[in-house]
Amino acid sequence: METNFFEDVWNYLYDAYFNIGNGYENLGTQGSPIVTVGVVVFGIYIGAVIACAVMFYNRQVIGSAVRRMLNEEIHSRENAKTLLELGYKKNFFIRGLFRDSISLRKVVKCVEEEDFYAEQEAARAEYEQEREQNKKLPRFRERTYRVDVATDKFYIPEEQKFTAEVKFQKKGSTWVSMLVGIIILTVAFFAILLFLPWFLQGVDDAFGVISGAK
Repeated sequence: METNFFEDVWNYLYDAYFNIGNGYENLGTQGSPIVTVGVVVFGIYIGAVIACAVMFYNRQVIGSAVRRMLNEEIHSRENAKTLLELGYKKNFFIRGLFRDSISLRKVVKCVEEEDFYAEQEAARAEYEQEREQNKKLPRFRERTYRVDVATDKFYIPEEQKFTAEVKFQKKGSTWVSMLVGIIILTVAFFAILLFLPWFLQGVDDAFGVISGAK
């Protein structure tokens, strides 16, 4: 059966790197290859590459807005600013991040959102008192605030300033540094897979010695 290019590449990588070998009698794998170890190493490699990309994304894309707020010392509700005032009115991507990014919203707070949940909490407390008197009342209905990036105001609380500075600092967040990091991870990944059979053979031999000494 003919295979396409991608299948050929995968079969080569599988045979050359993921199929670790089948001669580890003392590890209980005699007659069957240890594929799981290679797959685990590959999973760690992919996770590290994703983490590298996420770090670049945080510092370069999200970080540009955070650093501007830090530079302008927007650290209280009183001097909070809208995206228009920050110069991001027409930046569709930044607008979406301020509305939906969990990573960003951990350090950047929205004045209107805080007011909304404070009012809801007060309404909940009052409603629960009524439920104490009338058990037939339904449970309090929670509502979720939807950030309006056109008019809502944002700020970085003083207690989140250090976290924001460290998490979104610009240093080391260029395309070059990200590519170099991925290249290093890739080289390390293949180096580990290359030397893994020798390591497993050593472990297998050690188990054999221990077993023979008993």
